[in-house]
Amino acid sequence: MTCLSFPIYTFMRLNYTDNMLPSGTGEVNTIYAYFLFSNCIFTLNIAFKVFKFMKTNSKFGLLVQLVSTAVSDCINFTIFLFIWIAVFSLLYRILGSYNSN
Repeated sequence: MTCLSFPIYTFMRLNYTDNMLPSGTGEVNTIYAYFLFSNCIFTLNIAFKVFKFMKTNSKFGLLVQLVSTAVSDCINFTIFLFIWIAVFSLLYRILGSYNSN
């Protein structure tokens, strides 16, 4: 996937240089959305690669393990939190509580 996405990204960066930043009107066109999404993915990819190289040192390896465990625990907590938010939202909806605005 990376072998395919990097050349496409490079080609689009060279051909659509004016769409790298959002327009003043606040609207997001599809090319800007692609750049936004791909920049986020590529930045995360670079961070994961740096973490992979940091694992070779024993002290950095423990740090990488700590960060990985913290991120996985945060993901599990976020899923748990959204489940409870959905449950309470449904309970309020069943009880007839709503905002009249």
